Amino acid sequence: MQLDPNDIDLEAMEPSTMVKASAALHAFAGLFVALTGLQLVGTRFVEPMVNAAPMVLLLLGITLVVLGAQVYRAKGWTAVGGVVLGGVGALTAFLWLGFSFVGGIFSLMALLAVPVAGLAFLAALLARKDIVRVATYRQRLSDQGLDLGF
Repeated sequence: MQLDPNDIDLEAMEPSTMVKASAALHAFAGLFVALTGLQLVGTRFVEPMVNAAPMVLLLLGITLVVLGAQVYRAKGWTAVGGVVLGGVGALTAFLWLGFSFVGGIFSLMALLAVPVAGLAFLAALLARKDIVRVATYRQRLSDQGLDLGF
């Protein structure tokens, strides 16, 4: 079946404002989490397990930034990935903030990472439906022979 160019709804393929906000919040949360980890590079803690925190925070932050770019493109898997990694990022940032305050470490980046990561998680929950809608429409067009490289 050939696709009539008049039947293509280009607005249905464009991510909504909520998807774009979710992508931006994921990227900013990743930036703040990674900068929190970067602040800790070279710091040594008494407990050996805590010494892994800088690398964990750096990797999580970089992953959140990459995920933000994919959420902006409204890839189908990011509907779930955004919620999961947004929640992991918010929980990790919150736990690190609590641990660091108890240990007498005050970090503005850690303080900023918690609300931004929490908002990224909430935005991912709200954007799930739109991401699935866009990904489904793009897949349907691709199945009919119109793959736009998304």
